[in-house]
Amino acid sequence: IPSGATLNSAGTNTLEGIANTPYFHVNRTGSVQSLSDATFTNCIYNNEVYDSGSCYDTSNGRFTPNVAGYYFIYANPVVYNANIYSNFIARFLLNGSTSIARTSSNNGGNDDLIGNQYISAIQYFNGSSDYVNVNIYLDVPSGSPEILNDDGKNYFGGYRMIGA
Repeated sequence: IPSGATLNSAGTNTLEGIANTPYFHVNRTGSVQSLSDATFTNCIYNNEVYDSGSCYDTSNGRFTPNVAGYYFIYANPVVYNANIYSNFIARFLLNGSTSIARTSSNNGGNDDLIGNQYISAIQYFNGSSDYVNVNIYLDVPSGSPEILNDDGKNYFGGYRMIGA
């Protein structure tokens, strides 16, 4: 039994000091974020729905947890182009360079104007300098690709896993 946890004789328990914190969930509201064609770009989610430890930075799109441990992270970037797109890649970047999870799709030139890629991972963070952000790539034959501001579908989040 961890420190701070008590069990009473009826079998119910009161666990104190155990929490999935810090946790966060952010989305994009307001204006869209422009993308350069066929170039990896960091998604900047500018609206904090939850940020229990003030670990998400809306200016650069980074989650830098302040407690060491394993975290479950997830994202669902949503992109748009006025014309078709051929290749859409979403990935998590650890400390700006190491891809820790990746998903991609190629719509073969179909008329899909809006696309999304759900991505998730379990990652260890050191609690001080490790950070993660969502990084995407969209290849379009013409037009101006962008990250949509759909706050219900375009999101990024995560939480510390207990017992891991």
